[in-house]
Amino acid sequence: MFNADDATEEWSLLDRIGVAACCAVLLGFAMIAPIGPGRGFVTTRAYSEANIWVGLACAVLCALCALYVIAQLLPATGWRGTIATLVVACAAGYYCALSSVPAVLGESRGTTGTVIFQVNEITIGGSRNCGRAIARNLKYDDFSQCARSIVPRPQLGDRLEITGKVSEWGVQPKQIRVLR
Repeated sequence: MFNADDATEEWSLLDRIGVAACCAVLLGFAMIAPIGPGRGFVTTRAYSEANIWVGLACAVLCALCALYVIAQLLPATGWRGTIATLVVACAAGYYCALSSVPAVLGESRGTTGTVIFQVNEITIGGSRNCGRAIARNLKYDDFSQCARSIVPRPQLGDRLEITGKVSEWGVQPKQIRVLR
């Protein structure tokens, strides 16, 4: 193992392979993780419930990879930096498995379709943040969208017709229409 205090110590081949593999895993998860939440992908409840353990396993895998890289490269890192890195790595692994991978698969294998959601809750936004319209469908996880971005602005009880790529993993919204 490389020690920052003793820079004369050589890395073994196994150390180099371990650090390279962990960095590749972390980089892969970091690149894929923002896709699902960034596109507003809504997973099906069946997928979410079936793969919650996969999400947690990916979060643990990312945390262990981050911990290994930190231990190898930055042994003098303070606790704050270590904990922050572990939290970010866990979040990347979790979102990758539960949102981003199904978003990519749904985008590539889904067909254009329409799903109807019922607006059950509207949160109040402040001057800088937007109030959210939260809509539900029994087959899908909750759909949450800034209420100001939907024209006309939805009210409680309205239905949202979401058109986009629909697959067994979820729906990728492309167009939202309010049905009163």
